[in-house]
Amino acid sequence: MEPHLRILHTVAQAVSGSLDVDEVLRTALDALTHVTGHEMSSLHLLAADGEHLELKGERGLPAKLRDVNVLLPVGKGQLGGVAATGATLVLKSAADDPTLLPAAREAMADDRIRGLVCVAIHSRDRILGTLTLGRRTDEPFTEREITLVEATADQIGIALDNARLY
Repeated sequence: MEPHLRILHTVAQAVSGSLDVDEVLRTALDALTHVTGHEMSSLHLLAADGEHLELKGERGLPAKLRDVNVLLPVGKGQLGGVAATGATLVLKSAADDPTLLPAAREAMADDRIRGLVCVAIHSRDRILGTLTLGRRTDEPFTEREITLVEATADQIGIALDNARLY
């Protein structure tokens, strides 16, 4: 459990020590991918139009998948569905999921992305974006990993709200 606590501690320190949203996002993504050993992570925030998610940070996304993820419609696809409902999405075979956008399906298949967990970033009962981890192995995400991603997303939500209030 120690690595998971280290991630939360690192993110909590970044949240309490900085109003620089970019720094907090970078710290959170670095901590998640480095300590958990997942190949890739992405962080999307709700665009000003409220209809799209904008890619604000990523670690390890292959170029083709990054291009597909730059701007996503809320309510469509895997990440857009999480942004619309707030429900955590956990998939063992992400490329086979019927909700996956066609352009993303090809990119994920090309890069052999298997497991995926995507959680909503909230603050004050509003969804602000999504935090996603992915991997190429068939190993399913554990409850601990899912809880860690959800807790990290909560910390990011606090940081975003603090920056907005400031």
